[in-house]
Amino acid sequence: MSSPPCLHPVKIGALCALCGATLSTSELARGDSDASRPNSPSPDSSPNTSPTSSPSKPKPKRPRPNPKNQSLTLSGGHTLRVSSSYAEQHGLLERKRLRGMGKLSAVLDLDHTLVHCVSDMRAQEFLGNEELRTFLLPFENVPFNSIEDIFSTSSPQICTRHYLKLRPHLKSFLLESSKKYELTIYTAGTRYYALKVAHAICRFIVGANDADEFNSENCEGKEKEAVELRKRLFGKRIVSRSDVGDLGVNVKSLKRVFPDNGKMSVILDDREDVWANAKDNNVMGEVLGRLWEKYYEEGGGEPGEENERAVPLILQEMRASVFPQNYKFIFSGLISLQEQEQLRKFSNTARLPITRYAEDLGATVVNAVDLDITHVVAKRSGTEKCQRGAAVPGCAVVSAQWLMTCFWSMKNASVMRHLLCPINPKTEESEKRRIEREKEKETETTTTTTTTTTTTTAQKIEGKDDESSDDDDFADDLLVDF
Repeated sequence: MSSPPCLHPVKIGALCALCGATLSTSELARGDSDASRPNSPSPDSSPNTSPTSSPSKPKPKRPRPNPKNQSLTLSGGHTLRVSSSYAEQHGLLERKRLRGMGKLSAVLDLDHTLVHCVSDMRAQEFLGNEELRTFLLPFENVPFNSIEDIFSTSSPQICTRHYLKLRPHLKSFLLESSKKYELTIYTAGTRYYALKVAHAICRFIVGANDADEFNSENCEGKEKEAVELRKRLFGKRIVSRSDVGDLGVNVKSLKRVFPDNGKMSVILDDREDVWANAKDNNVMGEVLGRLWEKYYEEGGGEPGEENERAVPLILQEMRASVFPQNYKFIFSGLISLQEQEQLRKFSNTARLPITRYAEDLGATVVNAVDLDITHVVAKRSGTEKCQRGAAVPGCAVVSAQWLMTCFWSMKNASVMRHLLCPINPKTEESEKRRIEREKEKETETTTTTTTTTTTTTAQKIEGKDDESSDDDDFADDLLVDF
C-alpha cells in the first residue's frame, strides 16, 4: 500500500524539509493547489493497466517547474522550493521583522560598487595605499560555507593573488547604512570570493592591515573584531553565483532572497541589466537616507495591510518628481537609425533605456525641436538638433551624462558641468514674443489645416523633401523671439 503524498510546502531537492519524506517526480512538480488533491492523476502512472500492455516502462518525464512553487536561497547556497502561499507568509513575517527594527533591506553588489578587484601584478606598486588589500584565491574553488571553513582548510591548492581596492568612503557608508538598513551581499562572483572580500572589507574597517597577519601582537584581537563586525553587518546574508547557478552569470533575482520580491528592499549595483525584474529597486548610495525617511517618517503602512507601501513604488514617486512638468527633451546621436525605425513601425516596442530615464524623471520626450524645448541631450555637439536647440532661448544642450546623473542621484543636477555649448539666455521680450507666437499658431491652426494637408500631399507626389521648408519655418519662429 502506497503512502499518502506529502503535502508540506517546503522542499529541499527531492526531500520534504519538514517530514523528511522522499518525494516522487509528480510530487516535485505539483503545486500547493494540486497537492491538496491526492486523487489527481500522476504523470508517472500508466494510463493503460491491461495485462496485455507492454511490460517496458516509459522513461520518467522530467518534472516541469510549477509556477505555484518558488525557489528561495538560504545561507550557504542551499535552495528551497516553497509554495506560493508559504512564500507570501514568509515575506510578510520578514517585513514585520524589519519594520519592528525600523529598518529597510539593502542588497549590495561587490565589484565596481563597493570594491575593485584585479589579479594584475602591476597593482603591487600601489600596496602602500591603505585602501588596497590583497588575498589569495584558488584556481579551483572549493564550496566553502563560512569564513571559518576558508581558514581551516588544509587541502593544497594553486592560488593566485588578487588586489582589492576599496571604494572611497566605504567605511562610513557601511557603518551609517547599517543603522537604517539590513545589508545583504549579492554578487556574480563565487562564494569563496564573496566571503574573502567581505572579510577584507571588515578588516579594513577595524583597522587591521595585511602585515598584521604575520608580525602584529594584536593580530588575534583584530581578526576577532573583524569577524564580529562581518557578522553584525552582513550576518549570513551573502549570495553568490555559486548559490544560484541555475540563474546564469548575468542574471540576479530578488525572489531568491526575498520571497515578496523585495517590497522593502533596495539594490545598489553598477549594472542595471542583471536586475531585469527589479529595475525600480536600483538606487545610488546617497539616496538611501532620503528613501528611509520617506518610508518611515511619511508612513510606509503596516505589512500585509491595504495601506502598505512598497519601496519600488516610493522610488518611482521620488524619480517622477525630479523634473518640472514643463521639461521637454529631444535626443541627438543617442538613438540609432535602426532603433528609430523600429519605434516607428512597432507601437508596442519597449522603451529605450535613455527614453525611460527621462520619462521616469518626469520629462516629456519629443521628436522635433520647437520653441518649448528645454533640453537637447546629445552625444556630441554640432549636430542639426544641437544647433536648433542652441538657438532657442533658455534651451540647454547637454551631454547624456547629465541625464544619468539626475537619474541615479534623483536630483535635478546643474547643467553647467555638462553643457556642450553656451545657453542662449531668455529675455522678457523674447518670452513675450514667444507667448504671442503660440497664440497666433493656435488661431491659425483651424484655418490652415486644409491647406497644409493639400501641400503635404502634393510634395509627396512630386517626391520632394520638406526638410528645407521645416528649416524656414523654424527660422521664422526664432526671428520672432529675438
